[in-house]
Amino acid sequence: MDSFEERVKTARSFISLLTKFFWEDPEVKKDLLHVNLGYETFIPDEVRELLRTLNSDQTARFIRFLPDYLVVRRDGSLVFMLEYKVSKTPRYSEGEDQWHIAQMESAPFENYLTLTEKLGLRIAICLFVPYCEKPIYMDRVQRYKENLIRSSVRPRSSLGSGTPYVNVDTRGLSLLTYFLKEELGVEGSIIKRCFSKDFWRELEENEHLRVRHHPNSPYKDRSVRWDVESMMAF
Repeated sequence: MDSFEERVKTARSFISLLTKFFWEDPEVKKDLLHVNLGYETFIPDEVRELLRTLNSDQTARFIRFLPDYLVVRRDGSLVFMLEYKVSKTPRYSEGEDQWHIAQMESAPFENYLTLTEKLGLRIAICLFVPYCEKPIYMDRVQRYKENLIRSSVRPRSSLGSGTPYVNVDTRGLSLLTYFLKEELGVEGSIIKRCFSKDFWRELEENEHLRVRHHPNSPYKDRSVRWDVESMMAF
């Protein structure tokens, strides 16, 4: 996986695009609030660095791996935490299945499971996988758990930090557009307007969000064309 700094930069690029095209849309903002919740927004740098060293402390882990955003419906009928993830490097060892498998850090994911299963909190993950034909997913943490392929594995050969990860089969997850319509009640016409050709073009052209093949991958020359039509068929 990429280094921590690279993952942060990548995630911010993705969040910025979704904020620009969807969350800040006037019609969306009439019904939904999208609020920054991550610990980097309210905890000083010195304390954050200290918390990163306390790997076995459950309180520190809870704070570090708190989902980054809060989504609230203005009428008070729904509130949930939202985490953003980006998986840019296909797992070439999975063969043709690599084009459907996403990778996420295991420690935050395990924290989300604890919060949902033991405390009953609502947490969703928005996942961008640029090497998938259908590249953006959004679903509840429980659904991700149901589609785990491999959990808490430390890669033997990595492009980054070698952080333990989980593999998720994206074919069992809801597409972003479907989740927005069915779970959040956003009108289809609004979704289609927000996720226009301009959105997909900027997403494709963003240098921080491109596929990054492992140097040893025999699939480095393989390109994937996004099936935007299916993404918008909700």
